Amino acid sequence: MEPIKNLKSFIKKHITNRFLLDRIKGIYFPLRNFFSYPIEFLRYHYCILNNKPYFGVILSSVQGNTDRHAYMEKLVKSLSGRGESLRILEVGSWAGGSAVLWARSITRYNNGKGVVFCIDPWQPYLGGQNHSLYKKMDTALKKGTIVNLFYHNINYSGFGDKIIAIRGFSDDCLPALKNGQFDIVYIDGDHSYRSVVKDLTNAKSLCKENGILCGDDLELQYPGTDKQALELNIDKDFVIDPATSAWFHPGVTKAVWGIFGQEVSCYDGFWAMRKSGGEFIKVTLK
Repeated sequence: MEPIKNLKSFIKKHITNRFLLDRIKGIYFPLRNFFSYPIEFLRYHYCILNNKPYFGVILSSVQGNTDRHAYMEKLVKSLSGRGESLRILEVGSWAGGSAVLWARSITRYNNGKGVVFCIDPWQPYLGGQNHSLYKKMDTALKKGTIVNLFYHNINYSGFGDKIIAIRGFSDDCLPALKNGQFDIVYIDGDHSYRSVVKDLTNAKSLCKENGILCGDDLELQYPGTDKQALELNIDKDFVIDPATSAWFHPGVTKAVWGIFGQEVSCYDGFWAMRKSGGEFIKVTLK
């Protein structure tokens, strides 16, 4: 990787023609991916050229982990078998991994009856985070490569007929939706504290009675964290908690605690609460 880093510095320093710089960048980024992950780079292009969905390292297109995905499937299974169509709303879709998982679970457990609505602006939002991964993600958003991959994945997943994409900011879209119409509302958008609070506040009324409000990236719950460190890092996406030495999303941790006022049901970072009598109670997933 060192020669590539040096090349990048050279390009920034010596290439001043904007048109030429843009053309060079178009070559540089694929080269960087190839030298960093050669096999994965080839798999990515194989999938694109052969109309197959791709979820992997390139463009950070794989999100979450298999343990969390298993609990998401269990959640759909627990709501299935009643002969009713399931309506699932997710905020934050990135490359479509969770959308495909929800749709596949509907097919597997609810006889294919249901639809998944995806809300995502696919606009840069991580510019304040000083980390190479976030810069790469913002670049993918700016260039439109990640939203293109989302539609590619949905179209060739085999479940595209069950997924409806709404390109817009959750602040605008959620208040416009009808209350009490979703069996599952899944929050996995901007992880900043203010954004998570807004999404959860807007999402609570969208759940049906006995519906589920859930989300991702709750690695630590508020009572077990170093509160002072959490507040100092509240605007950062992913940090280490001094009390536990664990990586966590401080905005998600504080927002979930503030909205529910208690610890929530949490399975390896995937959390869920059931709406009952206008309140939210814990969920047991087996």
